[in-house]
Amino acid sequence: MALFENEAQKHTEVAMLLPRELRRRAFGAFRELFTRIGRRPSHDRGGRRSSLGGRGQLSLLDALLRPQTAPPILFIATARSADGSSSDAHDPRALAEAIPGLVRVLHLGPLAACDARALALRSILNGGPASDLLAQEIASEASGHPLFIDELALHAAAGHDTTKLLLDDALGARIAQLDPAAQRVTELVALALAPLTQDAVAAAAAMTPGELAPIVSLLRASNVVRTSGVRVTDRIEPYHDRVRQAVLRRIDPDTRRARHEALATVIAARQPRGAEGLAVHWREAGHPAIAAKYAAIRCA
Repeated sequence: MALFENEAQKHTEVAMLLPRELRRRAFGAFRELFTRIGRRPSHDRGGRRSSLGGRGQLSLLDALLRPQTAPPILFIATARSADGSSSDAHDPRALAEAIPGLVRVLHLGPLAACDARALALRSILNGGPASDLLAQEIASEASGHPLFIDELALHAAAGHDTTKLLLDDALGARIAQLDPAAQRVTELVALALAPLTQDAVAAAAAMTPGELAPIVSLLRASNVVRTSGVRVTDRIEPYHDRVRQAVLRRIDPDTRRARHEALATVIAARQPRGAEGLAVHWREAGHPAIAAKYAAIRCA
C-alpha cells in the first residue's frame, strides 16, 4: 500500500510542476540519456534517427548540444532547401543557426552526368556494352537524383521493358505493389492540394490514427511520402513531385472522385473557411454547386 501511495505522490508532485520546470527536467533527462549512451563502447552505441518538427524540438536540440554540457555525439541533420515549410525546423539556415557549437553545412545537388552514369552502372551490376547504354539512359531519366537512379535500376533488374525507360513507370510499378490500404493513403496524399496533417489523412481514409501509423512508417521508409514528424498533427505529403505525378496518372476516374470527396469532407469539417482548395476538391468530386459556394467564400 505504501508503494502505491508513494507512486501517487510522485504523480501529484509532477502534475504540480510549472510547464517550464517540467520542460527543464525533460531536457536534462534527454541530455543525460545521450551522455550515458556516449560512455558505452563504440560497437554498442548504434545510431538514433528522429524528425525535427518545430520550435520545441529545436529548443530540445539546443539543450542537448549546448557546449560544456553536450554529450559526446555526432549530430547529422538533413533539410530540403525547397521544402516550402513555414517551420524553422525545415529551413536549413534556421536549423544551422539553432545548433550550438561548430556546424559544417554541406549543400547537396544532383549528381554530375558522369557520376550519375557511374552510379547507375554500379547499380545494374551486369557489365558489357548493353549495361553501358542502359546506365546512360537511367542517368538521363533520373536527372542526377541518386534515389531515382536506384529506382530505375531496380525496375530494370525486375525484368521490365527497358526499351523506353521512364521514371513514372518505375515508380508506378512499385506503388502498384502496395496493399489497398497503403494505396488509398498514397492516393489521398497525392491528390491533396496542400500538405495535410496525418490525422486528417486518417479520417479521409476511414482509419484511426493508430491504423494509419504503420502505413505511414512503411510509406516513409519506401520514400513514397515524407512527414514533418510522427505526431498525428504533423504534416504528410508526397516524398517528391515525381512520386505525386506517378500516383495521379494511375488513379481511375471513379476512385479519383471518391478520394476528392473524402478530402473535401474532412477539410471542410476542420477548416470550413480558411482551407485552400476546397472548391477544387468539391468540383473534382462531382459537386459543382458546393464547389461554387466555396469558391465564393474564398473570393469574398
